Amino acid sequence: MIRVPSPGAAGPLELAYMEGAGEIRYLDDKKALTAHEPAWARLTSTALRFDETRAFLRTISRELLEETKNSSS
Repeated sequence: MIRVPSPGAAGPLELAYMEGAGEIRYLDDKKALTAHEPAWARLTSTALRFDETRAFLRTISRELLEETKNSSS
C-alpha cells in the first residue's frame, strides 16, 4: 500500500502495488484498495521491526558462514 499525503483538492494519493510472475500492477480503485486493506494489516502486524530484522539477518548470515566453513573442512 502506498499513501502519499497531499493538501490539494484531489486529496492523498493511495495505491496498492502488486507484483506477480512477470508483471507489476498498481491499483487505485477505492473498492480494490478496501479489499486489500485487511491483507496489508495482517502483513504489517506480523512483520519484524527494523531492529528485529537486522538481528535476524545477522543471525542467518552467521549461520550460513558457519555452515560454509564446516562443509569445506
